[in-house]
Amino acid sequence: MVEDFFIFGIITMLLAIVLSLAVKFFQRYSKLVRETERLTNLMEVSKSQTGELVEDYLSEEEGKDARMSFVRLAIDLERMLIKTAEVSGFSTEKLSVMKIVDQLRRKEIVDKDLYNAFESLWKIRNRVVHGYSVTEDEVKAGMFLGAALIIRLRGRLIQQRTHSA
Repeated sequence: MVEDFFIFGIITMLLAIVLSLAVKFFQRYSKLVRETERLTNLMEVSKSQTGELVEDYLSEEEGKDARMSFVRLAIDLERMLIKTAEVSGFSTEKLSVMKIVDQLRRKEIVDKDLYNAFESLWKIRNRVVHGYSVTEDEVKAGMFLGAALIIRLRGRLIQQRTHSA
């Protein structure tokens, strides 16, 4: 009888731990989805534009892990960020992406919301690239955020080139 009570206590404790982890995961996922939607809306990029770009990346990696599509998107975003910085007149050599974004923010080429979007995206990107646990939903949310950033940076790059011409 004491053994049964002891086993019941252990099972109850394990269930409580699993439930606690599930709640934390759901909260983290919900926060990520809300943040992605908020940042995408602030960037004034249409959902159809971002959706089309995400589909382009996913279709090129058809049948493969969405993480690979996300990494390709992050590489393209980094290249575009470097071009934007170079057009703005500063060297990006030996600078991390976030340092480049910070310099662009200081020159008011990138606003605070765009900076926050990069920061959120780069956290997901680092977890994917370095093999940490990332859900498919987090990867897809990151892809939509990355697509919105690419579209927004394209617009900034076009503006910069037009003004410098």
